Amino acid sequence: MQIKAKLGVITLSENGKLSVLTVTFGAIILITLFLIVYNNLPEEELPPEPTSFDNVICPTTFRELTSTFEELNMIIREKSWVKSRTHYVYEGREAIDGEEADRLIIYQKLSTYPGIITSEETFTVWFDSRLNVIKGEDEEQGELPVEHVSSSAHGSLNTILSLFKEVEPWLDNNSIANSAEEPEITIGHMENDEEAFADLGAPVYRVDIVRVEEGEIYDAIYRKVLYIADYGDYQVVVGLEIPSVVGLPAHYWLVEHFIFR
Repeated sequence: MQIKAKLGVITLSENGKLSVLTVTFGAIILITLFLIVYNNLPEEELPPEPTSFDNVICPTTFRELTSTFEELNMIIREKSWVKSRTHYVYEGREAIDGEEADRLIIYQKLSTYPGIITSEETFTVWFDSRLNVIKGEDEEQGELPVEHVSSSAHGSLNTILSLFKEVEPWLDNNSIANSAEEPEITIGHMENDEEAFADLGAPVYRVDIVRVEEGEIYDAIYRKVLYIADYGDYQVVVGLEIPSVVGLPAHYWLVEHFIFR
């Protein structure tokens, strides 16, 4: 008794038991083609490891910040809890009472506990050439007391600058670029779909820094992680992680979005 199949002939004995299984040449061809196609599927390409970070944008003053970024959005996060969000938009210069001033729109939201918003405000502020606030206003209250808006504006911008000031010392003398000579510095690529950096449009590299300072009784170990987006001809500092220590959780300063001027 024979049972014919598309890819071969199965011969059964009289008692119904399988006696012969013949696979046709056509089946072998199909399997071979499948293996060829499977082995030639394109692999996910990761950007090459950078040889150096030799043109890193890291503004540390108000002038550098606003002359570099027209818009920037940054958060400070503890685990999944966003403790603060600061977003500014630079709108150019205009005359206030006959004096040229830089105009910014600033948004600031603070959260003392997860899910509890302590304060949230959006206001427009004008800085003179000496970085003094000379005018402030919001849509609801109109013109604001200069003393109040000055404190809020400087606090918001210093929150952003704190990220860059913390990272800047590691960029002096190209310490990161010369990481081959610094065994405590390691560089690794992060996936582009990393949630925090999904909108940056560039590969982001994780720079893990460990510094050990020897002591008489015990050694002190300091660790931080820098995040740097690589746009080819230049790089941008986009994050900082202070890992957790005993009694303190990890904290993150993360740039989620920016637009160059």
